[in-house]
Amino acid sequence: QQAQPKWVIPTEIRDQVEMVASASEINLVIKDDVLFPPGSAKLRQGGEAVLDRIAQLLRQNQYTISVEGHSDSTPIHTANFPSNWELSTARATHVTRFLIAHGVDRRRLSATGYADTRPRADNATAAGRAQNRRVSLVVHLDKNSRPTAVSTMQSQRQDQRSSSAH
Repeated sequence: QQAQPKWVIPTEIRDQVEMVASASEINLVIKDDVLFPPGSAKLRQGGEAVLDRIAQLLRQNQYTISVEGHSDSTPIHTANFPSNWELSTARATHVTRFLIAHGVDRRRLSATGYADTRPRADNATAAGRAQNRRVSLVVHLDKNSRPTAVSTMQSQRQDQRSSSAH
């Protein structure tokens, strides 16, 4: 069995990123207020700095990464985000696009929005809701893990388009 890499969160972002490790994955949990203003999927400048440091870590290996957007249970209904599904998905997608733009191979990435379906804390309190609003970068340590089926389906569609062009 290959030794797992050492994962160390850089000192300057330790108060903004929590690391939860298991034998099969490293979960980097970023508080949503670090990355996004309330009700928005536009990255804050400070959030970009945090993601840039994380991208540096992720470029040091070839593991697959699931970018997961999570919300609290407070309903949202705006023109851009009819529900927390759209908000959490947009946030995951924006983080994924940032990582790609900063050198992380897109074939290693997948993006998923979970809305409020995977809470870490009770949504009855402001503190609990704050814990539930987050983006997680799950690094899959299994060399055989692959990006999710959605990414695989997109690759297959691209392959079909390429072959049908001939």
